[in-house]
Amino acid sequence: MADELLAELAPYLLEDGIDLRTTSSDDLESLNLALGRAVERRNAALFDPTPDQRSYALTVLRLVTEALHDRQRELAQAIIWGVKPEPESNDHASVAHVIAVGLDLIDAWVADDATRDSVFALRLAPWSKEAHAAVNGILEAADDSEGASALVGQLIAVHGGLALLEGVAIAVSGTIHADARRCKRSLADSVNALLLRDDD
Repeated sequence: MADELLAELAPYLLEDGIDLRTTSSDDLESLNLALGRAVERRNAALFDPTPDQRSYALTVLRLVTEALHDRQRELAQAIIWGVKPEPESNDHASVAHVIAVGLDLIDAWVADDATRDSVFALRLAPWSKEAHAAVNGILEAADDSEGASALVGQLIAVHGGLALLEGVAIAVSGTIHADARRCKRSLADSVNALLLRDDD
């Protein structure tokens, strides 16, 4: 795994003029600083979907929302677990893409007076305690001045990738359901207002 990670980081290190094949181990401080920058750039790339991947991620979140509305938890779980760790193509979203898109949505909703109350009025769908803890972590991060998107690395470190993916889906779905209740409109109308408007 270490070899695979270093292979992924190698192009980013080369941007700093460091070639792992020829670099001396004498200057560990400079190497560690370069590795830190390389990891940051790699993570930014992982969480930066193409427009097609973003559309795919929004579709995943919509399908989960609709499944939970119909009380089909197992279907919602299957949809979430069906997201691949790595994208199968340029128009398929990865786990990181769905997390990134969901956190961006939640940050935007928290920043908007019209939707902020819906975020914090969401009801947790029946799920694991790990996923529920991730939802709480997401909401705390979204209410922070930096926002949840900026703290994605910390959220993954605390909750793990799968729990964070589930937490994102639950938080997005819960917000849309809360919006429908608060605005006294159908779930479809809230999906259109909160999700599909972002897919233009």
